[in-house]
Amino acid sequence: MRTQEKFLNRQKPVEKIGEFLTKLSAVLLAIAIPTSIALDNLAVGIGILGLLLLLISRAFPLPPFKPILILLLTEIPHYIVKPSKIFKSTDLKQYLTAYFIGFKTGLSKDFLKKISIILGVFTTLLVLSLIFEALTGQNIKQINLSSIQHLHLVKELYRPKGFLNHPLTTGGVLFSLFFFFFVMYSFFKKRIFLLFSIISLVGIVFNQSRSYWLGITLFIIVVAIGSIRFRKHRKIGIVSLLLLTSLATITIIYPPLKNRLISITDVRHNGSNKDRLVIWLSYYYAFKKDYSPLELMFGTGDRATQIAVNHGKEACLKFYSPKLCQNNNFIERVHRGTTHNIYIKYLSKYGIIGLLAFLLFWGYALWKNLKEFTKTQKLYPLIFAAGYIGFMLAGFFENNFTDAEVQTTILFILGINFALLNEHTP
Repeated sequence: MRTQEKFLNRQKPVEKIGEFLTKLSAVLLAIAIPTSIALDNLAVGIGILGLLLLLISRAFPLPPFKPILILLLTEIPHYIVKPSKIFKSTDLKQYLTAYFIGFKTGLSKDFLKKISIILGVFTTLLVLSLIFEALTGQNIKQINLSSIQHLHLVKELYRPKGFLNHPLTTGGVLFSLFFFFFVMYSFFKKRIFLLFSIISLVGIVFNQSRSYWLGITLFIIVVAIGSIRFRKHRKIGIVSLLLLTSLATITIIYPPLKNRLISITDVRHNGSNKDRLVIWLSYYYAFKKDYSPLELMFGTGDRATQIAVNHGKEACLKFYSPKLCQNNNFIERVHRGTTHNIYIKYLSKYGIIGLLAFLLFWGYALWKNLKEFTKTQKLYPLIFAAGYIGFMLAGFFENNFTDAEVQTTILFILGINFALLNEHTP
């Protein structure tokens, strides 16, 4: 008995340190997600240490492991077949830690509120940086005020990326934060979270990522239909429809945004759209001509991109003139093999098994949220589900989930989601 008491006494300092480090990790993630991948890595490192200390002290909060196990199934079968490649090019690295930190954050209502406000403040800074870049053409990280002569308010709008490393990355992070703040608004009933959601929406408009414009539209339609069915949630449904109306109005009346919107369906003249078709066709040729039955089932891993690039010229000729497809030009046309479609990426790299596991992962998250919504009529599970549906739609046009910044963001949100679903929040 005394031995057990001594052990428990020794555990308390370890538990306190672990608790502090996991909370510090959550704070750093709230700062880093909209601003810096380098700080993300520091936050994850601190979080791993904190979680290990909580595990040692037997105070580790156990999140649902089923979604993580399903997600791991996307890659494990491939690496069983190709074990030498297991550490070379996996898409699931230390960023999985964000799921556990998010779950720990969601266990305390007060701490979740504080983290969400911190996240909202730094999201606002990200959006301000996007507006600045869109209007001036200046990189926020390399501002040269002397070269800014005028703002391009009418005829031109630059494609901004803000503090992050690519416009599509910025779009993925902002879309995830947009629906997260909408969840927090429905959960806490605090208008500040609606404000943060609107700010995120403004950022997505200026970011001009068309895939997330589609994602937002689908998100709002799902939320509106689901919430208007119940009288107590009609206010949220009306708010969501007002957001969609405002977004559509701004986009239509502002020429640069209107042109960007119209370009979504233009596959004859828009180079970005044609490039995506070239990419997808090159992967189709690769599946048809080069993949063995075993590779179709388990993927080709690191070789997937090069196999598709080998068919780039053939695919390029279907959409561009022979001159543009000569020499190395066709490689540029296919963006060096980047799929710009998360489902094609999983299919090519991890095979049918990997793609099915990836779809099962999202299917599980949707099922848990929609089941909770129908059972309790609480609105936040519906908003989470609608957000994931919009995110999955955007994935048809980019590799959103395997981008480090986006993956960190969405896994952090998923952790919070499952904490709230498990009703652990006091």
